[in-house]
Amino acid sequence: MQGEVLGGWFERRAEKDVVVKMNTGAGKTVVGLLLLKSCLNEDFGPAAYFTPDNYLVRQVLAEAKAMGIDATDDPTSGDFLRGRSILVANIAKLINGKSIFGVGMQESLIELGSLLIDDAHACLASSEGQFTIKLRPSHSVYKALFSLLREDLHHQSPVGVLDLEAGKLNRDLLVPFTAWQSHIDQIRAVLHAHAEDDALKFVWPLLAEDLLVAQATFGRRGLEIEMRSLPVDRIPSFSRARRRIFMTATLPDDSLLVRDFDVAQGAVERPITPQRASDLGERMILAPQELNTQLRDTDVKTIATELAQKYNVVVIVPSHQRASFWSDVAVQTLDRKTLEAGVNALRAGHVGLVVLVNRYDGVDLPDDACRVLIIDGLPNAMSQLESVDASSVGDNFSLASSQTEKTNSQPHQA
Repeated sequence: MQGEVLGGWFERRAEKDVVVKMNTGAGKTVVGLLLLKSCLNEDFGPAAYFTPDNYLVRQVLAEAKAMGIDATDDPTSGDFLRGRSILVANIAKLINGKSIFGVGMQESLIELGSLLIDDAHACLASSEGQFTIKLRPSHSVYKALFSLLREDLHHQSPVGVLDLEAGKLNRDLLVPFTAWQSHIDQIRAVLHAHAEDDALKFVWPLLAEDLLVAQATFGRRGLEIEMRSLPVDRIPSFSRARRRIFMTATLPDDSLLVRDFDVAQGAVERPITPQRASDLGERMILAPQELNTQLRDTDVKTIATELAQKYNVVVIVPSHQRASFWSDVAVQTLDRKTLEAGVNALRAGHVGLVVLVNRYDGVDLPDDACRVLIIDGLPNAMSQLESVDASSVGDNFSLASSQTEKTNSQPHQA
């Protein structure tokens, strides 16, 4: 199966953009490292392997070491810069307003010959956060822009403006696009004056030149300024790389790769996939409370506890608050800080019932490491702009799918 993907890519390696689709557990990391190693062998370096978070960075580095492939997490490494070693890094290292790879019109600090984006759906969500300005109501920029745009917001919803002023942050108001454009010079001046504030310094350089087409919402979390599509050309090393490989296991809407990562349409229409799906294994997927409406959450917990006496049972929850429901039966509750050690314990032998907090992607638990997986709810991961869209159009496939794609992806600083 891995050989099929490698062979398919080798035949199309002259194409700048290639999309590779493989199921979780099918050896995507091994394939990705071999593809980049092949690029280096053809003198298409420097080469970089990007993941959505630091946990996966460590996983890829460990896999590279086991395979005998030179890899580093140091972007200043001489071996990486000379095309002798593969850089493994968080996608936020590449896409942020102070990127070591260069931003905007400045000369790229690090040119890339080849790059690979692993878990592209999760990297997309993380990158959206990097292109979003988020300001709490207490921030001086929030206050200045709210004052500037108050009359336009009032025309849209007088009660909504009163709610915001009263601190009732339970609704989202979209700034009318015409109002945003008519005030753009003043808005730009306010943001520019605070460009080095902590809330702005990693985002402002990415949005500054495209601010006219940004959209803003005042609402539950404060002020959010974001783009409908990502101007990734602000990172020249990303847009100018001679080879770009995008790997994904699940991407409900492939058009997102074209819209946000500027992937060639032909690459999305012709992804490289294994010829057979034997890596899927045997799985039984149940929705017990749909099958039996009398079944309560406590009944599911009792069943899971009994199964955990013999098997490893993993429960994924959206928050620490929901994790407390399982606390009386969980052997461990794992979050971002404790995930790696907890996963290693599951892979090493029988642990029992383990809870993962807000971790729906990028965790490899094959065979006995996890015989029963329970998904106990999904978080509300929508931005304020998506919330406005959802309230306007109702049920929408792309909005619903974005909820799971953004589950683990929060903006990171380099």
